[in-house]
Amino acid sequence: MGVARECGAQGCPRRPFVLRPGDVVHIPELGQEETSIASGSMHTFRRKGVPATLKLRLLEFDEPLASLPYVLEYDGEEVTGTTDADGGLEIFVPPDTKRAMLTVEPGEDDERVYDVTPRALNPVEDVDGMQARLANLGYEPSLDGDLDEQTVASLKEFQHDQALEETGEADEATLGALSKAYEATK
Repeated sequence: MGVARECGAQGCPRRPFVLRPGDVVHIPELGQEETSIASGSMHTFRRKGVPATLKLRLLEFDEPLASLPYVLEYDGEEVTGTTDADGGLEIFVPPDTKRAMLTVEPGEDDERVYDVTPRALNPVEDVDGMQARLANLGYEPSLDGDLDEQTVASLKEFQHDQALEETGEADEATLGALSKAYEATK
């Protein structure tokens, strides 16, 4: 049985980066780690144990599931809240969370249950899958699923960094290099 936390439309009020009365802060001794890396290349570094933000927008027939109660269960934890006016929710979860179950309008006749796989991306051939990989690699595409100017500029920058022809097109060579670069960050 997990710990239930009450969350509102703006997410869980118990944010991990906000101190509240009675909180105890432990600051470990400063540690230093050195890593040898090649110059002239992009490198991704990740801190361990930092909460990840699970952001979802729930739509039904392109209409937001707005202001509806939900329960998110993951790793023995349970978070309750209400979707915002755009059908969105934002919850901090451990970065290694593999699976979660989201129940919208729990206990109601039209209860909806979704199996959520955090950190799973759409295929690289899909525009939103390509955008997510570019963003995870430090580029700045738009994240709306449209192949717009910002995404094309990010693709060109990625192609430049990978010594590929800078066309801004999602050709086979670019998508292959993008998949390989993204997999190397895991």
